Amino acid sequence: MAKTRRKWGRWIAAAIAAVLVVACVGFAAYVSNPYRADETALEAAADQGEYASDGTEVQRVGDMLAFVPENASVGLAFYPGGLVEAEAYAPLLQELASRGVLCVLCPMPLNLAVLNGTAADGAMQAFPQVDAWYVGGHSLGGVVAANYAADHADVVAGLVMLAAYPAADLSSAAFPAIAVRGTEDGVLNYQAYLDSRERWPQDAREVVLEGGNHSQFGSYGHQKGDGEATITPDQQWEDTADAVVSWMSDPDAEGRQDPSAEGE
Repeated sequence: MAKTRRKWGRWIAAAIAAVLVVACVGFAAYVSNPYRADETALEAAADQGEYASDGTEVQRVGDMLAFVPENASVGLAFYPGGLVEAEAYAPLLQELASRGVLCVLCPMPLNLAVLNGTAADGAMQAFPQVDAWYVGGHSLGGVVAANYAADHADVVAGLVMLAAYPAADLSSAAFPAIAVRGTEDGVLNYQAYLDSRERWPQDAREVVLEGGNHSQFGSYGHQKGDGEATITPDQQWEDTADAVVSWMSDPDAEGRQDPSAEGE
């Protein structure tokens, strides 16, 4: 009997080991093929060593990439979407910087924001001259940014969620939030997004970009499962930057009506 138990114990141990190996191999394969920043993004991320014609400068600060306007007093620590190279968001952040917002792009281990949820700390420490810090992100990055905001409400001026929604309960948060999504987004779990609204801060604005999709918040090509955008990437970056900066300037103003009110 003891011999039989030992035999079964060895088989069980071997089976568990095999499952772990398969899981590790699967995870490695999953994270080894991220969405790459395209040529447009890499050009926007290039450090020119001087202020550009739009009054901004690209700076490398450790492993972070900063888009720095002259005399900026407002900052945004930005978390990339899951399995998307951080540099893919350079065009969007460049648009925001040209409107006066100092933007710090926080690269993530294995391109997963959940592996460095406190990355915004480094952004804030690198630019102590900024008076008001917002945190935000795209997709999974937006979820993790919301978690950071929930845990650091004393230092966060507001939350920016692009095609994202909070997992944390922010319904009693004192800071405002903005949620921006596109009508053609095929990746965002729309029902979960709707269900999350009870967790949004009371002072929250929703902006819906007609013709925008999920992928075009960044510049990394078409994401699997996404809808086809009917606006250009440039237009989506500009519209997003306009909406976010307008909200930062006046968070109490009403945002654009959600088309879901009439059915999508």
